[in-house]
Amino acid sequence: MSITYKDIDPESGIRWCVRAVFAGDSYGLDHCLTYGDPDEDGGVTDDPLIEFYDMDSMAAKHMRESDNKTTAYLAEEYGQFVSRYYLSTLLKGRGIDLSKQWCEVAGINLDGGIDRWTVSDKFVGKALWELMNAIEERNGAMTKKKQWLVKATYQEASEWVLDRDLDDAHHWYVKWDRLEVQWEEGGSFETYYPDYPASDNFDFKRPEDVSVEDYD
Repeated sequence: MSITYKDIDPESGIRWCVRAVFAGDSYGLDHCLTYGDPDEDGGVTDDPLIEFYDMDSMAAKHMRESDNKTTAYLAEEYGQFVSRYYLSTLLKGRGIDLSKQWCEVAGINLDGGIDRWTVSDKFVGKALWELMNAIEERNGAMTKKKQWLVKATYQEASEWVLDRDLDDAHHWYVKWDRLEVQWEEGGSFETYYPDYPASDNFDFKRPEDVSVEDYD
Protein backbone atom coordinates (compact mmCIF):
# COMPACT_ATOMS: atom_id res chain seq x y z
CA MET A 1 0.00 0.00 0.00
CA SER A 2 1.33 3.40 -0.98
CA ILE A 3 2.25 6.08 1.57
CA THR A 4 1.42 9.76 1.10
CA TYR A 5 2.71 12.97 2.62
CA LYS A 6 0.69 16.16 2.13
CA ASP A 7 1.78 19.64 3.14
CA ILE A 8 2.21 23.21 1.94
CA ASP A 9 5.58 24.36 0.64
CA PRO A 10 6.46 27.27 2.99
CA GLU A 11 8.13 29.19 0.18
CA SER A 12 5.60 28.87 -2.66
CA GLY A 13 2.44 28.33 -0.62
CA ILE A 14 1.49 25.46 -2.95
CA ARG A 15 -0.10 22.38 -1.43
CA TRP A 16 1.73 19.22 -2.50
CA CYS A 17 1.10 15.51 -2.20
CA VAL A 18 4.18 13.28 -2.23
CA ARG A 19 3.40 9.60 -2.73
CA ALA A 20 5.63 6.57 -2.20
CA VAL A 21 4.71 3.69 -4.52
CA PHE A 22 5.71 0.11 -3.65
CA ALA A 23 5.62 -3.18 -5.51
CA GLY A 24 2.03 -4.09 -6.30
CA ASP A 25 0.74 -0.50 -6.05
CA SER A 26 -1.09 1.17 -8.92
CA TYR A 27 0.40 4.22 -10.64
CA GLY A 28 0.46 6.03 -13.97
CA LEU A 29 -2.46 7.58 -15.90
CA ASP A 30 -5.63 6.76 -13.97
CA HIS A 31 -3.46 4.26 -12.04
CA CYS A 32 -3.69 1.75 -14.87
CA LEU A 33 -0.17 0.38 -14.24
CA THR A 34 1.13 -1.84 -11.47
CA TYR A 35 4.59 -1.19 -10.07
CA GLY A 36 6.75 -4.28 -10.28
CA ASP A 37 4.93 -5.84 -13.24
CA PRO A 38 7.65 -7.40 -15.47
CA ASP A 39 5.66 -6.47 -18.60
CA GLU A 40 5.47 -2.81 -17.62
CA ASP A 41 8.67 -1.76 -15.82
CA GLY A 42 10.99 -4.75 -15.88
CA GLY A 43 9.92 -5.99 -12.48
CA VAL A 44 11.91 -3.44 -10.45
CA THR A 45 10.43 -3.63 -6.94
CA ASP A 46 13.15 -2.96 -4.36
CA ASP A 47 13.31 0.79 -5.06
CA PRO A 48 10.06 2.68 -4.29
CA LEU A 49 8.79 5.35 -6.66
CA ILE A 50 8.29 8.85 -5.24
CA GLU A 51 5.60 10.87 -7.02
CA PHE A 52 4.88 14.60 -6.72
CA TYR A 53 1.35 15.97 -7.20
CA ASP A 54 0.26 19.62 -7.35
CA MET A 55 -2.97 19.76 -5.33
CA ASP A 56 -3.71 23.43 -6.07
CA SER A 57 -3.32 23.65 -9.85
CA MET A 58 -6.19 24.63 -12.14
CA ALA A 59 -5.84 21.28 -13.89
CA ALA A 60 -6.36 19.49 -10.57
CA LYS A 61 -9.52 21.50 -9.95
CA HIS A 62 -10.89 20.65 -13.41
CA MET A 63 -10.03 16.94 -13.01
CA ARG A 64 -11.96 16.83 -9.75
CA GLU A 65 -15.06 17.72 -11.77
CA SER A 66 -14.39 15.07 -14.42
CA ASP A 67 -17.13 12.64 -15.46
CA ASN A 68 -14.51 9.92 -15.22
CA LYS A 69 -14.90 8.76 -11.64
CA THR A 70 -11.34 7.42 -11.48
CA THR A 71 -9.85 10.69 -12.71
CA ALA A 72 -12.02 12.72 -10.32
CA TYR A 73 -11.14 10.50 -7.34
CA LEU A 74 -7.39 10.55 -7.99
CA ALA A 75 -7.42 14.33 -8.47
CA GLU A 76 -9.28 14.74 -5.18
CA GLU A 77 -6.96 12.36 -3.34
CA TYR A 78 -3.62 13.43 -4.83
CA GLY A 79 -3.95 16.38 -7.25
CA GLN A 80 -2.28 16.83 -10.65
CA PHE A 81 0.62 14.50 -11.32
CA VAL A 82 3.87 16.39 -11.93
CA SER A 83 6.90 14.12 -11.69
CA ARG A 84 8.16 10.75 -10.51
CA TYR A 85 11.57 9.54 -9.28
CA TYR A 86 13.09 6.43 -7.80
CA LEU A 87 13.69 6.90 -4.08
CA SER A 88 17.36 6.05 -4.57
CA THR A 89 17.66 8.94 -7.04
CA LEU A 90 16.23 11.43 -4.55
CA LEU A 91 18.45 10.17 -1.74
CA LYS A 92 21.64 10.31 -3.80
CA GLY A 93 23.87 13.01 -2.38
CA ARG A 94 21.34 13.82 0.35
CA GLY A 95 22.10 12.95 3.95
CA ILE A 96 18.92 11.76 5.67
CA ASP A 97 19.10 11.70 9.46
CA LEU A 98 15.92 10.10 10.83
CA SER A 99 16.75 11.40 14.33
CA LYS A 100 16.06 14.96 13.12
CA GLN A 101 12.68 16.55 12.43
CA TRP A 102 13.60 17.22 8.82
CA CYS A 103 16.60 17.09 6.51
CA GLU A 104 18.59 19.97 5.11
CA VAL A 105 18.68 19.09 1.42
CA ALA A 106 18.48 20.95 -1.88
CA GLY A 107 15.14 21.79 -3.48
CA ILE A 108 13.98 20.15 -6.71
CA ASN A 109 12.92 21.66 -10.01
CA LEU A 110 10.25 19.15 -10.96
CA ASP A 111 9.57 20.66 -14.40
CA GLY A 112 11.90 23.17 -16.03
CA GLY A 113 9.07 24.57 -18.16
CA ILE A 114 6.74 25.54 -15.31
CA ASP A 115 8.00 27.88 -12.61
CA ARG A 116 5.47 26.84 -9.97
CA TRP A 117 6.66 23.25 -10.10
CA THR A 118 9.78 23.81 -8.03
CA VAL A 119 9.74 22.56 -4.44
CA SER A 120 11.90 24.23 -1.80
CA ASP A 121 14.69 22.62 0.19
CA LYS A 122 12.61 22.89 3.38
CA PHE A 123 9.67 21.08 1.82
CA VAL A 124 11.82 18.36 0.23
CA GLY A 125 13.69 17.79 3.49
CA LYS A 126 10.53 17.44 5.58
CA ALA A 127 8.79 15.28 2.95
CA LEU A 128 11.71 12.88 2.64
CA TRP A 129 12.08 12.67 6.42
CA GLU A 130 8.38 11.85 6.87
CA LEU A 131 8.36 9.31 4.05
CA MET A 132 11.56 7.60 5.19
CA ASN A 133 10.17 7.21 8.70
CA ALA A 134 6.93 5.79 7.32
CA ILE A 135 8.86 3.42 5.06
CA GLU A 136 11.00 2.25 8.00
CA GLU A 137 7.84 1.49 10.01
CA ARG A 138 6.26 -0.26 7.02
CA ASN A 139 9.32 -2.44 6.41
CA GLY A 140 9.53 -3.29 10.11
CA ALA A 141 5.89 -4.34 10.19
CA MET A 142 6.37 -6.49 7.08
CA THR A 143 9.43 -8.28 8.45
CA LYS A 144 8.00 -8.86 11.93
CA LYS A 145 7.49 -12.56 12.46
CA LYS A 146 3.85 -13.30 13.17
CA GLN A 147 3.15 -15.47 16.20
CA TRP A 148 0.10 -17.26 17.53
CA LEU A 149 -0.84 -18.10 21.10
CA VAL A 150 -2.31 -21.55 21.80
CA LYS A 151 -3.94 -21.67 25.21
CA ALA A 152 -5.14 -24.87 26.91
CA THR A 153 -7.43 -24.48 29.92
CA TYR A 154 -7.62 -27.34 32.43
CA GLN A 155 -10.21 -27.98 35.11
CA GLU A 156 -8.29 -28.98 38.24
CA ALA A 157 -9.91 -30.15 41.48
CA SER A 158 -8.73 -30.76 45.03
CA GLU A 159 -10.94 -32.77 47.37
CA TRP A 160 -11.40 -32.82 51.15
CA VAL A 161 -13.10 -35.54 53.17
CA LEU A 162 -14.54 -34.11 56.43
CA ASP A 163 -16.22 -35.66 59.46
CA ARG A 164 -18.46 -32.62 59.91
CA ASP A 165 -20.95 -30.84 57.66
CA LEU A 166 -19.71 -27.47 56.42
CA ASP A 167 -23.28 -26.19 56.68
CA ASP A 168 -22.73 -26.26 60.45
CA ALA A 169 -19.65 -24.01 60.21
CA HIS A 170 -19.86 -20.32 61.03
CA HIS A 171 -17.45 -19.40 58.20
CA TRP A 172 -15.10 -21.15 55.81
CA TYR A 173 -12.98 -20.49 52.70
CA VAL A 174 -10.35 -22.13 50.48
CA LYS A 175 -7.04 -20.40 49.74
CA TRP A 176 -3.68 -21.72 48.51
CA ASP A 177 -5.26 -25.19 48.28
CA ARG A 178 -6.08 -25.16 51.99
CA LEU A 179 -9.54 -25.28 53.54
CA GLU A 180 -9.90 -22.87 56.46
CA VAL A 181 -12.93 -23.47 58.70
CA GLN A 182 -14.25 -21.48 61.66
CA TRP A 183 -16.71 -23.82 63.27
CA GLU A 184 -17.90 -21.48 66.01
CA GLU A 185 -18.39 -17.73 65.89
CA GLY A 186 -15.39 -16.06 67.51
CA GLY A 187 -13.46 -19.32 67.38
CA SER A 188 -10.15 -19.91 65.65
CA PHE A 189 -9.82 -21.27 62.12
CA GLU A 190 -8.85 -24.87 61.56
CA THR A 191 -6.73 -25.69 58.53
CA TYR A 192 -7.52 -28.77 56.44
CA TYR A 193 -5.18 -29.95 53.71
CA PRO A 194 -6.77 -31.77 50.78
CA ASP A 195 -7.02 -35.51 50.95
CA TYR A 196 -6.78 -35.59 47.18
CA PRO A 197 -4.74 -32.59 45.99
CA ALA A 198 -5.21 -31.43 42.41
CA SER A 199 -1.47 -31.61 41.88
CA ASP A 200 -1.57 -35.34 42.65
CA ASN A 201 -4.76 -36.21 40.81
CA PHE A 202 -4.43 -34.25 37.61
CA ASP A 203 -2.53 -35.76 34.66
CA PHE A 204 -3.20 -32.98 32.08
CA LYS A 205 -4.35 -35.60 29.57
CA ARG A 206 -7.28 -33.62 28.19
CA PRO A 207 -7.84 -29.84 28.53
CA GLU A 208 -11.33 -28.45 29.05
CA ASP A 209 -10.82 -25.92 26.30
CA VAL A 210 -8.21 -24.99 23.66
CA SER A 211 -8.07 -21.60 21.93
CA VAL A 212 -5.81 -20.08 19.27
CA GLU A 213 -5.31 -16.30 18.90
CA ASP A 214 -2.91 -13.78 17.42
CA TYR A 215 0.06 -13.02 19.66
CA ASP A 216 1.27 -9.50 18.80
